[in-house]
Amino acid sequence: MWDRFANLRNIMLLLILSVGFFFVYSFLASGNVAPVRFTWPDEMANHYFISSFVNNNSLVVPEALNTTANNFIVPRSVNLLNGNLVPGTFLGFILLLGLIVKVIGVNALLFVTPFFGALIPLIFYLILRRIFEQRLALLSTILL
Repeated sequence: MWDRFANLRNIMLLLILSVGFFFVYSFLASGNVAPVRFTWPDEMANHYFISSFVNNNSLVVPEALNTTANNFIVPRSVNLLNGNLVPGTFLGFILLLGLIVKVIGVNALLFVTPFFGALIPLIFYLILRRIFEQRLALLSTILL
């Protein structure tokens, strides 16, 4: 009985922390209004290609200036394929977030990553508690 109570207490603690972190991360993202600006080129490229995937169902974005510039226009985290811009990062991330955002709406794009960032420690704890004792799983999750 004590073991179940401790497990429920740990899950509630982690759930409260996750909700708190979600609101903190969402607050940081909520100040990023149109036009969307990021401080890291990878973020900008991912956002650009996710938006392109949601709106146009394509990860290939034609760049007309590349023919004039002799394929010289290549931002960071972007590759060229036959004069078109294509993602240079992990495609699974772009496709997964693109499919999720297609279902819930493009306005939620800035909040999907904080949601998963808050949800993953709970999943991490549920996996670790099956392998190790609950106290070690909780400590590892808090450190995560």
